[in-house]
Amino acid sequence: MLWHRESLSSHMRFLLLLALPLFSLAARASDDELRATMLELTAKDASKVKSAIEKLARSGDSRLVSFFENYSKDNLYIYEKQVVICAEIEEVEEVKFTKPLEALTGKPLLDAAGKGLRVKLDDLSEVSPGRNRPLIKDALTVLRLSDRD
Repeated sequence: MLWHRESLSSHMRFLLLLALPLFSLAARASDDELRATMLELTAKDASKVKSAIEKLARSGDSRLVSFFENYSKDNLYIYEKQVVICAEIEEVEEVKFTKPLEALTGKPLLDAAGKGLRVKLDDLSEVSPGRNRPLIKDALTVLRLSDRD
């Protein structure tokens, strides 16, 4: 009977994680808060990274579906103290370049002339999901279930 109690407890925690966004839709985080939490994914402390993933999932913000999909595919980087998405990489004369996208909106970052920014991949720091892929998968499930559309 002990295995059943442990299994039930695990399922209850997951269901609670699923239900939280539904109860807190009115308390959505601001874009700045979401971006700050995204930066917490770079923490060395695994518990802080886990906490950031859970906090983003609880936000219920459907824009984070694309964010987490890119996170699980190793497409997140840090550029000038912000998390960006770099899904496409091109190589020119053995130098890799990318056109970073703003992590929350998916819009291209622009240069001073208003054109899509192009940066060397070496100028970015990768944000690796490490062993958090199962938690990312759960976050995606929560966000998809809490999407009102």
